[in-house]
Amino acid sequence: MIRLLSRTFSKCLLAPPLLALLVVTQVGCIRDYDDFAGSRLAWESDITRTGDGGRQVAGDVPDDESCDPNCESWESDITGTGDGGRQVAGDLAGDGSCVPKCESKECGFNGCSGNCGTCSDGESCHDGVCKAGQCIPDCTGKQCVDDGCGEICGSCGQGVMCVAGQCSSLAPLYAGVFDVTSNFDMISALPDEIEAAVNIVIDFFNSPTAGLMTLTCLLKDEASVLEDLCENFFNDPNDPDINDLTFLGDVVQQVLDATLYSLLQDNVGEDVWFTGKDVANILRDIEIHAAITINQEPDATGYIPKEATEEEWHTISLRWTLGEDCSPLDPACGLKSFSLNAIGQDVVTSQFEARIGLDQEEFVSQSVVDQMIIYQHPVNFKYGAFLNFVIERFVLPKVAGDGSDEMPVVDSYEKFFMSLVGGKACLQANDCCAVFAESVAAQAGDWTKGMMKTGCDMLIPLAADYLRSSLLDLDANTGDSFFLSTKGEDGNQGASPETVVSCTLYDDDDNQKIDFWGKENPESMRCLWDVKLQLGGIDVHLESEFFGVGQ
Repeated sequence: MIRLLSRTFSKCLLAPPLLALLVVTQVGCIRDYDDFAGSRLAWESDITRTGDGGRQVAGDVPDDESCDPNCESWESDITGTGDGGRQVAGDLAGDGSCVPKCESKECGFNGCSGNCGTCSDGESCHDGVCKAGQCIPDCTGKQCVDDGCGEICGSCGQGVMCVAGQCSSLAPLYAGVFDVTSNFDMISALPDEIEAAVNIVIDFFNSPTAGLMTLTCLLKDEASVLEDLCENFFNDPNDPDINDLTFLGDVVQQVLDATLYSLLQDNVGEDVWFTGKDVANILRDIEIHAAITINQEPDATGYIPKEATEEEWHTISLRWTLGEDCSPLDPACGLKSFSLNAIGQDVVTSQFEARIGLDQEEFVSQSVVDQMIIYQHPVNFKYGAFLNFVIERFVLPKVAGDGSDEMPVVDSYEKFFMSLVGGKACLQANDCCAVFAESVAAQAGDWTKGMMKTGCDMLIPLAADYLRSSLLDLDANTGDSFFLSTKGEDGNQGASPETVVSCTLYDDDDNQKIDFWGKENPESMRCLWDVKLQLGGIDVHLESEFFGVGQ
């Protein structure tokens, strides 16, 4: 959990004479990079890197705006060089003493004032590990950091940090463009009312034959011929059951099942039976890619205003491994990406407020720079339209035909129903209902042909509209309906820190510029979105993982 610093460090804006005195006499204490809570927050006014006076002040700031030194977490000139104290790379105990860091190290500098251990005769320390032979120190081009043999190349003066082997007084850079990848579970934890609407489509794929035949009863008020079909398919039209069919119903079921099996055999594989569970699994792991830009550095309190950010979602990636000639364990197996613009909605953009602040008790490694909270903000993302796009433009082509066999692409409910009743070849001649009527009549008699043809022509567009509307109607409410924030943040900047799970920021190459928001692997190091949907007047909360990579 993060504890944001409440002190307003902008008060330590020293007048020019006092600033000059501070630079010359080096009054005050400058914390080590790894031990400074809120590293970016305590810099004096010149934080824009003009190179003429930006200094980090770790002391307290009294009301008279002078800088009150606070040295409790610093060692005092332990090297005897008279330089006024050295930076401490180890952790700090509650009493301000330095706690050595020797995890996974047999030897070498422990981050405080000693070593993690010594090597046996004939061995030397190589990057914290004892190895046979002599270690040759390497300090070429380095002013500081480890020399590779357990010693340091040098220490930086007071108020200066070691950055990529060089002594630097620069604060971390947070601004930049980050490629952010989010993994959304779009259907778990839905309330009953919304789940019922989504399941109308998902359950259809558990048995497309039963689903299509049952729709004749659900839509019977739309056309009298559909009522006729319902009464001729089911023994109890008021309670249609695919396991309680008339003779004609049995024939229709056999015709549809045979066509469906042929579609699946051609597109998914002989040994794979596709179900609604497979559709649900796809919707539980949807990857969305975005470019997020922070155009300016945080202010002295760590705050980043909405006007300084840009967020644009541009690509979705989905995985389909059924029938694919690759290992399901391969992350790239069956992966296909689409532009979000293809969904038919506006470009998905937004802006947000954020705050930077580090809890020094939460250090993971020296590459951890800070923590970030992203406050709740609306995103013009249409949930129902997105789910419908996934079904029509991704799932249906995989099930019924993606055009790779030079046949028409099945990328709509209408085309899927037509290929289900008449086979994929009928799409070219546009005579699917006629083919269906002939197939049924061949087994049930010519008296069925007219009813089958007319009923089929009427059913297909109505059934397609029924499924499509079940999802698109979820977006019927006006205004913002999709909200994002880092997990636990409810949009209130005064929210209790104990409720917030912030995103960890990393500087892996030690160049004082943020490289990562969270980490892709292991998954436990990813950041967490809290997603709030407003669907049909109901608030829905979903969780999502994300990580960002600086460009």
